[in-house]
Amino acid sequence: MLKITSRHRFNQIFTRHWSTIAARGASCLTHVSRHHDYSLNMPKLPFVLIAAVISAMTLLGACGGDDDGGGTPSSSASAGSSTPTGTPSDQIAPPLEGPDRGPAATERTDFRESEEWKLPSPDGVLPVPDDKKDAIYHPPSEPECAADWQSLVRPSEGFSICYPSDWQTAGYGYVTAGQEDRWFSVGLVKFTNDKRDEQDAHVSVYVIPRYARPMTYTRDCPLPYNLTFAGSPAVICPEFPGQGSEKYIVSYHIRRGDLDYFVQVVPYDGGSSDALDTAVEIAHTFKLIDVQTPQPTEAPAP
Repeated sequence: MLKITSRHRFNQIFTRHWSTIAARGASCLTHVSRHHDYSLNMPKLPFVLIAAVISAMTLLGACGGDDDGGGTPSSSASAGSSTPTGTPSDQIAPPLEGPDRGPAATERTDFRESEEWKLPSPDGVLPVPDDKKDAIYHPPSEPECAADWQSLVRPSEGFSICYPSDWQTAGYGYVTAGQEDRWFSVGLVKFTNDKRDEQDAHVSVYVIPRYARPMTYTRDCPLPYNLTFAGSPAVICPEFPGQGSEKYIVSYHIRRGDLDYFVQVVPYDGGSSDALDTAVEIAHTFKLIDVQTPQPTEAPAP
């Protein structure tokens, strides 16, 4: 199970949170004023940094929960929303699993043009063998949500996913690093206690544009396969090595236009088999929808 106990882990989480806070703060400011560009830059002095973080957190609270896991809970999957419900966890920052992503790009880069960051395509790997009967290999042809599950709909990123009420959101919002385009993250977590510092399992979703580093689970996978996931050709890494108390990582990858979608299922040491089964069910509710670009609102006539 995952425990956050060390100074090193605290510093790691703090650093990773900063980019999310900065991105959310910038997004909020853009929402407040559509006629000016604002950016949040990380201060260099420690006491300035603390003050800036406090200010950024205050700003996020004033934005009405657009990307912070707040908002009004939906009563069922039919009442979907772009804001996740459930109690968010501030102890997990994206990416929620796997190895550290390393340094960010220092110049704008199209990662699809780089051999280093090339990901396997569905037609470049073998199909799932017939003898693979585990549920991870057999997503439904048409994703469906249980009637009593909650639905998270993200028109800007073009997907929806559902989850039961006893799972919580974590790592929710936009992530920025270096000269890379921002990318979107949300985690759905089954915590083992009220402190939300230990997990049974989680599901993560990352939506990454071509000018940001992709997740490399399928690239570095010992044996990836192709299958149909969310009704689209996809690649699965069925057992990427986990980090720490992560047993392993199941990763699905779909490429659509300029966006890459990564959906992960991660069980933890000591986690229940029921939590893993539910995590797989959650992942299999992932559905692609039409991407809707927000339209600018015209300023009222004077």
